[in-house]
Amino acid sequence: MRLLATSADLMLCCQDNKDLSCSINFYVVNLLTKQWITLPPAPPGLLVDSTVTGFICKPHYKSNTSINSRFRIVRIPDENRKTPSFEVKIQVFSSEKCEWKRFNVTSPCMLKHRGFRQILVYKGLLHSLNGDGIFVYDPFCGPQRFSRVIDLPAKLSDTDCYGVSEGHLCVARLTGKRDPDRRKYPSVSVWELVNYNMGRWCLRHKIYLRHLSFIGTSLEINYWNIRSLNCHVRILTFHPADGNILYLAVGFHTIRCDMKKEVVLDCTKEDPHILWTMSLLPSFELVITRSGPTPLPLLPHFSEPDMQE
Repeated sequence: MRLLATSADLMLCCQDNKDLSCSINFYVVNLLTKQWITLPPAPPGLLVDSTVTGFICKPHYKSNTSINSRFRIVRIPDENRKTPSFEVKIQVFSSEKCEWKRFNVTSPCMLKHRGFRQILVYKGLLHSLNGDGIFVYDPFCGPQRFSRVIDLPAKLSDTDCYGVSEGHLCVARLTGKRDPDRRKYPSVSVWELVNYNMGRWCLRHKIYLRHLSFIGTSLEINYWNIRSLNCHVRILTFHPADGNILYLAVGFHTIRCDMKKEVVLDCTKEDPHILWTMSLLPSFELVITRSGPTPLPLLPHFSEPDMQE
């Protein structure tokens, strides 16, 4: 069983699949009420590891009817893009219709880069990072097109990340990590989207790894043995409530940094498989709504579905 995403106080899980010919079973769970529902299997053809999945729920949106919550699941294949295109093929599950549909989603700008990164819920919309920008998608009102594309403040690579911290979209970039002559010191830069509507970014932090203080950490790791051992460094995630905190993976260690004070708060050695998994997953956060736990919608009985166009 794998945890894919969260929305409000609900979690989306699935059974892992290693065979393209097999369908995937999805489950929506509310840990607060200890309730869960089984969804119709997603059509075969996409592996979990080669797909980014988004999950968005709107609880209590019709309190005066029997339909008191609804959600969407969005699956985007992480495919190699050989030629630029204005379209992306995705799968969307609707809780009201209890069915999967396929959409050719159009983009306001040409897609030049391969695949998409993890999908985040922000301002009631789905956001997904691509080398061309952050793509905004509303599966409720406009499932056939991306609402907009937010330009990035800098070109990002696979070792960089984006997320939400202190209520703002943020991106973090690691530079100088592959300098063959080691004349450039690796640095980490963090931008914050200060004006969402205008797409205006502000550089909030920039630090050089050689300036980080490792004093007081439980493990004997510092910048100099990171360089001498040629450890692989990548950015894992942001702290959701503190914009100064950033999590990095350094070799087989995770470090929690205070970017403002340039201090490593703690350092932990991890299993390589756990680190690899952490680099693929978004930050999970359960939010309890003021109206109480989100009720799970009653889905009609379903049979093994065909893909709906």
